[in-house]
Amino acid sequence: MAFDHESITREVEERFGTFIRERINPTAAHRDQTYSTFDHAMLREMGRLGLIGFTAPASIGGQGRTWQEWGHALEEIGYLADDSGLPMLLAYRETANNLVHYSGMNGRPHLLERYARPAVRGEAYIGWLYTEEKDVLELDTKVVARGGRYILDGCKTASTGGMSCTSWIVYARTEDGGDSMVFVVERDDPGVTVTPLRTLGLRSIGLASLTFEGVELTEDRIVAPHDGLSHGQIFVNERRITGASWLLGRMRSLIERVIEDTKPKVRFGRRLADFDTFKASIGRMHIALERARASTYRMLERVESQRRDRDYVHEELVPIAKYLATESALEVADIAQRLSGGHGYFEPYGIERYLRDFYGLVPIIGGQPAIETQVGDHVIWRHDRRLNARRNTEPKGP
Repeated sequence: MAFDHESITREVEERFGTFIRERINPTAAHRDQTYSTFDHAMLREMGRLGLIGFTAPASIGGQGRTWQEWGHALEEIGYLADDSGLPMLLAYRETANNLVHYSGMNGRPHLLERYARPAVRGEAYIGWLYTEEKDVLELDTKVVARGGRYILDGCKTASTGGMSCTSWIVYARTEDGGDSMVFVVERDDPGVTVTPLRTLGLRSIGLASLTFEGVELTEDRIVAPHDGLSHGQIFVNERRITGASWLLGRMRSLIERVIEDTKPKVRFGRRLADFDTFKASIGRMHIALERARASTYRMLERVESQRRDRDYVHEELVPIAKYLATESALEVADIAQRLSGGHGYFEPYGIERYLRDFYGLVPIIGGQPAIETQVGDHVIWRHDRRLNARRNTEPKGP
């Protein structure tokens, strides 16, 4: 049976529609112009409404919904909200919260009460810190064990939601460089410095860089005692899942904005909207959206079927869906700019904000070339495995 997207559409409208229209949309342009993010009062309101903790287990106060439902909900939130930063920030918060829960259920139960429960209630805000603009296997941030404590030093390039975070999941190399560990670092820990980052688009996510100078951490702050790379890959994949999902809604919204913007325009005595070239351009935008939607919906269905044991960490449909959604969004943005002309360039009309947000997807959500390489490598590996299996089953000569 096909997933009932319409029921999620109705639920999002009934539960969150009024809040988004009355509290998010009127201030979206102001947040963009002032590089400001959602304050803690608004985040707490989101928690009370259920915009935070959608997929978190009921045991820690969450709603226990499926990841597939969350993906479809994010699409509708992205469609309703006049601020791309809202669904993106909600997606990051959800994944970070669930990652702490995952660690809490795997040998570190104190993390649940201290971090996961308050985060689900919208009373604490957990970020994720891996990025250093280096190869993922060569972290400069290092942790050294000293007398029952751990000393953290380093710098992380970017934290989505960093300006409103109360703590972060931080990845660091061990002293000998042979392994990596994961810790929770709190904003008030001595030696932590948070610096705001200005960006081309997606300004309301409150992007920040962080530095750590001799930050002392105790045993109870450990999230994963080893193999931080695999732990971090869980977050990367869920970020790609949610990034593909909310982008669908933003593309839908932009297409409708361009159509409405074009209705009053006249060229050579005819309405611009009546020209076949205009209709064809809208058709190309919609085809790009549907291409991304087909891939994303298939990925959500596959991920949900495997979520029980997190095998989807190696599910290639995850990066492919993110890749196609990003490429489709960039295509839609390019056509929108061409169709809207000055209205797509001038700030008062609102279209330019979509364009800047979409152009910021590659550096913030993750590089497209890396996905091409990852998928290509897996395709070659599968090919070689099939070829070797075939050779091993062929009858041997006399």
